[in-house]
Amino acid sequence: MPLIQPRGLVNAGNTCFMNVVFQSLLYCAPFYNALRQIREKVAFSFNSRIPLVESLIMFLNEFPKCDTKEDPFDFDHTYDIEPFVPQFVYDALDRKKIFRTMKGSQEDAQEFMGYLLDGIHEELMSAVIYTRAVPSDNVYTLHSAFEELVHKEILECYMGINGTKVDATKQLTLESVPQVLVLHLKRFIFCPEKGIQKIHKFVAYRESFEISPQWVSRLDQHKIRNAKYELKTVIYHHGESAGGGHYTCDISRAPGEWVRFDDVDIDYLESEASVLCEKDDRHAYILFYQRVD
Repeated sequence: MPLIQPRGLVNAGNTCFMNVVFQSLLYCAPFYNALRQIREKVAFSFNSRIPLVESLIMFLNEFPKCDTKEDPFDFDHTYDIEPFVPQFVYDALDRKKIFRTMKGSQEDAQEFMGYLLDGIHEELMSAVIYTRAVPSDNVYTLHSAFEELVHKEILECYMGINGTKVDATKQLTLESVPQVLVLHLKRFIFCPEKGIQKIHKFVAYRESFEISPQWVSRLDQHKIRNAKYELKTVIYHHGESAGGGHYTCDISRAPGEWVRFDDVDIDYLESEASVLCEKDDRHAYILFYQRVD
């Protein structure tokens, strides 16, 4: 994936939840490379059956590559590109019924990303989304979250083959791992007395993540070895409301270089420490890890 010049996106009326998803996918190498391959092999058509995919290819074209002779850390030079409104993407989304009510109202970034990837899946029949929720009481790190996911569960009074009741063990394990691991941290919970409430608990995450062999089924452990990932994007939610607030994201544009996107505002982060630490004004909501082994 080439080094891409950062460019801001105009908040066209409560579209920050869209902007952070667009920016995150742009800097996700497998996603970028897939769009680039489609761009090179598929002819553009205004009557296309894949309007959403083609609009995202147009979106990709709006971000020029950095000259390899230029200093990629020269932000005074790289940030002179005017922010823009990706109207062609909005137009493609409007053709799909599920997106028509989203623009102009504050929505959930994770939900929008799911719908967006589903829309791409419908057009290309090639993407798969896996979702799995885990209890949060004992979860304080990503590692502990996965430990909870594969934790053995005792099923009492399970009906055995011979008709007698026995205690059985249930366990979920991984059969495969993706190139891009997208993790959604559960930030909202329904409370009967107060309605939907935000969960502020800090879940620690690191710049690297490795799939433990203990999380993989025995039959597939020979296929999944040393599955290592590097953190590429963190999407944050600001505010208290599930139906409101604001979204920003931190993206690793190149090794050792982190950029913060807040609609049209773009800031260079001095170190990844500010990405990994706990924040009072925003909470990590979606994490993108890319496989490196």
